[in-house]
Amino acid sequence: MNILIKDHKDSLESIQRDGQIVYIIGPGVLKSPGHPGGNQQFDRQLKIFRVACKEPYLFKIYNKDLEGHTEYLGEYKVLGYKIKLSFAGFRYYEYKMVRINPFIPSTLD
Repeated sequence: MNILIKDHKDSLESIQRDGQIVYIIGPGVLKSPGHPGGNQQFDRQLKIFRVACKEPYLFKIYNKDLEGHTEYLGEYKVLGYKIKLSFAGFRYYEYKMVRINPFIPSTLD
């Protein structure tokens, strides 16, 4: 499963520890990239849960920066998830992903 993180000033998604840990929000209505525009529903999360439960449970994560450059971060698995509240009071799913290979990121464009 491929995941694209788009950099945005209001994004709740983050890349930490030089890409070893990535926090993403679940699928749902977005106000802006990485920021929910409404409550996220459990049934929209099933695709992530299904991939996370099957070997090799791989998620290929890409990051698109503010200049429009896309970078491949590597392959990840879900380390855990939380249901959180946004600043606007919307419930959303936050997934903590951990890189499972020693891949060094590369720019695609």
